[in-house]
Amino acid sequence: MTKQKYVVLTMMATVAGYATQASACAVCFADPGSSIAQGATWGVAVLLGVVSTVLTGIVGMILFWVRRARQLEAAAHSGRPPAADLRPS
Repeated sequence: MTKQKYVVLTMMATVAGYATQASACAVCFADPGSSIAQGATWGVAVLLGVVSTVLTGIVGMILFWVRRARQLEAAAHSGRPPAADLRPS
């Protein structure tokens, strides 16, 4: 066995031996009531709220465009000027 293979196998065995300690983190293996765990939970909640708000705005804008397109199409087929149908209500 070459020296390089020996070093690689030794490193792999060392990593495999310490895998349980290496995967431990303060949030996963600590007290769920700790400040770090609570902060992570609030961070996830805030990010979900931001993403939900942005996606709701995008869906609202698409629905607004669909409604506006239907109003313009109806105005074009009726012969009325489109400005009459697009005034804010």
